[in-house]
Amino acid sequence: MPSTINKFKSEFRGGVRANLFRCDITAAGVGFISNKLEFHAKGTSIPASTIGNIDVPYQGRQLKVPGDRTFGDWTVTMFNDANMALHSSFEHWMWMIQSHGQNYQQISPNSLYGSGQVRLYL
Repeated sequence: MPSTINKFKSEFRGGVRANLFRCDITAAGVGFISNKLEFHAKGTSIPASTIGNIDVPYQGRQLKVPGDRTFGDWTVTMFNDANMALHSSFEHWMWMIQSHGQNYQQISPNSLYGSGQVRLYL
């Protein structure tokens, strides 16, 4: 444990900036306008993971067995560009999931999902 502020400053190697992230989303199908989205975000959180219970009757008692895992919604606050290309990509993806004017899905459900990666800038 450092005893003086100068010793503390010399041993401090910097910290993590909790307000700047790089997000990469790769589309599995044709949901996005481009196949890969890269953007900077200023706020995000890790979605909560919840495991449900299944009650199984066993010798007159209810045995609780782990059930399905569900994840909460992922929220992110992102920086947009001047021509709103990122915003347009997300709107197009939502339109592919469910048309805004009709009750119609544009592509198959297997093509809607992709993978994402969030990197924290140090």
